[in-house]
Amino acid sequence: MSDGQGAFELLRARWLIEGEIASEAARNAGPEDIAILRSAVAEMQRRQREGREAEAADREFHLGIARGTHNSALVAVIHNLWDQGRGAIWKRMEHHFQTPSLRAAALRDHRAILSALEAREAAGARAAMRQHLERVDREFNRGWELLKEQEPATSPVEMASVALPSRRRGSRRR
Repeated sequence: MSDGQGAFELLRARWLIEGEIASEAARNAGPEDIAILRSAVAEMQRRQREGREAEAADREFHLGIARGTHNSALVAVIHNLWDQGRGAIWKRMEHHFQTPSLRAAALRDHRAILSALEAREAAGARAAMRQHLERVDREFNRGWELLKEQEPATSPVEMASVALPSRRRGSRRR
């Protein structure tokens, strides 16, 4: 399995790109696009209630937002960010800190994004998406710290492929 991009690099790219895509989708998504997003959120909720992972519904939600822009290049970008970036390191990080409360927070985030999209609030959709990804970044930071404490890296390649958190590099996004 590929290591994928560094988790923090990936989240930074998603923060930049998906915020703007959500804004664009708020302006361009039609009723059928919104219906697909509602369905993805409902599927996430159903799977969480059943105690099952909801990554496929999460992926469909984010890709659905990109499809709502009606711009195939943006859909391809999100497809790439999801599929190329979710390598072994991402999976290992997720494994260390995914909890029911964090999954519930993701569902709340997705509902906030959906609400802004339904209201056709471009700035609100951008803000909701960025808040979602900032929360994920914070959780990955916590997971990263736990991972460092519990499992010291045995491979320099593994350590190098997970970028240090953006706030520690001095390039916080505000």
